[in-house]
Amino acid sequence: MTHDSIKSMQCPNCGAQVTPDHVRCDYCRSVLTVTSCPSCFSAVFKGMRYCPECGAAVDRTEAETDKKRLCPRCDTVLIAADIAGTRIHECHDCGGIWVDAASFERICEDREKQEKAIVYPSAIKPTVLTQPVQKASRFYVPCPECGELMNQKNFAGCSGIVIDLCKPHGIWFDRQELQRIVAFIKDGGLQKARAMELERIKEEQSRLQAIRQSPSMEPLSLITGKPDRSWYDDESIIGSLVKRLISKLK
Repeated sequence: MTHDSIKSMQCPNCGAQVTPDHVRCDYCRSVLTVTSCPSCFSAVFKGMRYCPECGAAVDRTEAETDKKRLCPRCDTVLIAADIAGTRIHECHDCGGIWVDAASFERICEDREKQEKAIVYPSAIKPTVLTQPVQKASRFYVPCPECGELMNQKNFAGCSGIVIDLCKPHGIWFDRQELQRIVAFIKDGGLQKARAMELERIKEEQSRLQAIRQSPSMEPLSLITGKPDRSWYDDESIIGSLVKRLISKLK
């Protein structure tokens, strides 16, 4: 099924004209699309057997949940589902997705393995929403698990996809953000991020080496209040920068 053939569809409940980027029917409020693709994590129109974005067979099973979790954007109760063994919690109002930290790490690792195995990258890119995601008035949103406000991070430092992160519990993805991250990884985004970070490490080492060898520079202990030897210590510098890289990729 091509993208052109699914631009306009009918709500299976009331018959109103809808597009696949609608989460609910504007008229009868029936749920139309749910995350079902085990490959790209696209939301798929109910009744479809294959993902219109990547062609993978849909694989979604409704699941029991151990507690009630609320959408951090619209306070709707999140619906638990297993996507080919990956547990997600999805909002049927805004289309956002909550994924725990361990599951998201597996998603990233599995998709990077797929990227390394792909000889010819797919030309299929995520469909652009005709209805932009309406952000809530609150900028920082609470974690569905603990209620604490989550941090916002640009995934991998260079993807341009800003996610809401609770480090102990998981990540909140607004609609299509998880799909965009999967596409970013499959296009070699994590490898590019690592290369950029390593280049920054080399530049930082060169800068510090130049400061160390320049007799005209003031002693760093006068500028920073730290002993010169500890401030110049290459091992501590590298360790700090590597930790920054790891934190950006998780």
